Amino acid sequence: MRHANGWPAFYQSVQLFGTEELLGNAAMNNALRIVSYLDDSVLKTSGVGRTALLPVAATDMDMDVFAFDRTGSSSQAPVIWFAGTEVQRFGSFSDYFLAMVDYNRAELAALKN
Repeated sequence: MRHANGWPAFYQSVQLFGTEELLGNAAMNNALRIVSYLDDSVLKTSGVGRTALLPVAATDMDMDVFAFDRTGSSSQAPVIWFAGTEVQRFGSFSDYFLAMVDYNRAELAALKN
């Protein structure tokens, strides 16, 4: 937030949220709508409650949403990637950020070939 305060197209069509989104705008409303569409069984399998999820990134192109799990007591809340089901879990925001950078690098390498 100190450096970029959000990042459009952070990973494909996924927007990494800045303060404007976190305070509530159309992008956050879309992310919360995606969270509301998650089936209860998905949340149960993931071990999180719907209201414990705080979206930090999402896309308006499909069902991808990345959200903090606010239920833990640790200072490093995990980030969970949902796309209808749990896709991946990251131990912290830093882990999530670095993984997305790696995914972008892999896509760039594939495009070069």
